[in-house]
Amino acid sequence: TIRPRVRFAFFVCHCKGDAGTRARALQLKLVRHSRWPTDAFIDADHLFNLDTLFETVRSSVRNLVVLLSRSILSRPWCAGEIATAVQNGVRIIPVHCADFV
Repeated sequence: TIRPRVRFAFFVCHCKGDAGTRARALQLKLVRHSRWPTDAFIDADHLFNLDTLFETVRSSVRNLVVLLSRSILSRPWCAGEIATAVQNGVRIIPVHCADFV
């Protein structure tokens, strides 16, 4: 399957309650070291239409960066983003947080 043109090099998947601040810091760092300012997606910047998050992961993202924090795997949106990435061959980059068990 040929994937459509990628819009974001990175999508930062995170649990806002556990790692919202870390996610923003990581996004800023990724953007700073990127060629384009839109290279790192974070859902807080796109809250107007959360229904399209899975479609964004499926068709517009090269890498899903998963901030592995305490609650990440129990959050339905996060689990859905990860499952969508797996099903569509999106590269997953795990980042372990200190509270991840």
